[in-house]
Amino acid sequence: MSANLSAHEQQTTEREASSLEAVESSDEGAEGGISYLDSDLSEVGGLNEAMTSESASSDLVRDLEHRLAELEKKLDKQSENEKKAAATAAKKFTTRPFGRIQIDAASFDQTETNRATVGDARNGVDIRRARLGIEGEGFDTFFYRFDVDFVTFDQQTATRPTIFDAYLDTLHLPFLQNVRIGHFREPFSLERLSSTNDLPFMERSAAVNSLTPNRNLGIMEFGNNEELTRTWAYGVFSENTDEFGEQLSDRTGISFTTRQTWLPYYDELAEGRYLLHFGGSYSYRRIANSQR
Repeated sequence: MSANLSAHEQQTTEREASSLEAVESSDEGAEGGISYLDSDLSEVGGLNEAMTSESASSDLVRDLEHRLAELEKKLDKQSENEKKAAATAAKKFTTRPFGRIQIDAASFDQTETNRATVGDARNGVDIRRARLGIEGEGFDTFFYRFDVDFVTFDQQTATRPTIFDAYLDTLHLPFLQNVRIGHFREPFSLERLSSTNDLPFMERSAAVNSLTPNRNLGIMEFGNNEELTRTWAYGVFSENTDEFGEQLSDRTGISFTTRQTWLPYYDELAEGRYLLHFGGSYSYRRIANSQR
């Protein structure tokens, strides 16, 4: 009897174990199915996110393309307006008045020793420059400039104005590019060619004033390359014209003057703050035998 019960209990235990294994197997299958389903749902969610992101990117691209098209239309319209304005300006004759007044003042504080050595240095105020002129363009083919100065150091001609610039430029010529004729500065020395509006001091250096030619009557060709890295100017001039551009002598003086520049480096990002510039001038002069 006892043996039969043991056999019966063993069978019952085996059946329960088998049932538990089946249930566990079923649970594992369900968990695997759920895991697989979760994986599928994750992939679907990723696809949805990708599709949403792609749609947003497409909308952004379309918006940028629309803006770009609008900007191109505005630029085209602006370019057309500029061309029309340039064409209109090319048919016009323009005149612009200009002038400048520069006043020089000085005051000295001297010791007795200094006054005894160099004399009494007088304080004073003087009008250094008083200029008036006109300049302009015509029909996109020429430029003109004329100005006079009403201040001079020559006491004999103090009541007469001095002619400074009086010239005409013919522009955009074949081969020659630009030609200037009249009374103007010879192309010699960067400091000499700089306007007194741009000088750091009121006067040019003594070396420039004593060694370099100034304005004379002449004819000059000048221009530059397309990249604006080279410039040149050369011309033939009369020698030592007076304040009215006049020269009287038995033997007329003549000079040939040229200037060349080269810009091998220019920092465009810094808007020209860093650059490398070379320039040189040469002048051959035959002095006039003046009888004045």
